Amino acid sequence: MIKIDLIVIGNLGSGKTSLIQRFIDQDAPFQHNYLPTLGLNLVKKEFVHQGQQIKLCIWDTAGQDKYFSLTKSYFQRADGVIMVFDIADKDSFNRISDYWIKQVQECSKANSQSILVGNKIDLCEKRQVKFLEAQEFSQKYKLPYFEVSAKTGDGVQEAFYFLSRKCTECIETEVNEVQHLQIDSENKPKGFQGCVNTIMSMWKK
Repeated sequence: MIKIDLIVIGNLGSGKTSLIQRFIDQDAPFQHNYLPTLGLNLVKKEFVHQGQQIKLCIWDTAGQDKYFSLTKSYFQRADGVIMVFDIADKDSFNRISDYWIKQVQECSKANSQSILVGNKIDLCEKRQVKFLEAQEFSQKYKLPYFEVSAKTGDGVQEAFYFLSRKCTECIETEVNEVQHLQIDSENKPKGFQGCVNTIMSMWKK
């Protein structure tokens, strides 16, 4: 089994919790009044990809600045980052470009994967962030961009599974590299072999 840690970030009210809950149970009734997340909340989901069992640990974060010191520590171990904004709230998009993208660049581990998600496309008549504007921003930072609706479920599964696959591919590449090291280390001192075994165990959680 491969364990993948995802962290979901964005402004308060951008729909992070609703987005996660829609991914976990796409047939569940939509809840309009989720209480704001305080600190972090963890939800899990398992699925099979190309015969490989995948365990997702999804960290739902608070949107308020006062909780960022707590959120920051989870960036450093996250395999994937989902940056969420509300297409009907320009401030939430500006916050991605003015604040969150910098935090991702500075705090994420080197091999983490990220995507940009524009939520609430069911509110298209209230749209404040044009598709092309968000797309241009995502291309600038080489971020795959998805527009979704946590309310209707449109695009939610695609966004999460896309990021999960990218993280899985990255982890598998690293595991293969370590396996090559393991083969090369057979004639090395025991201390070197023990180091390689420790690295391998990190991916088999």
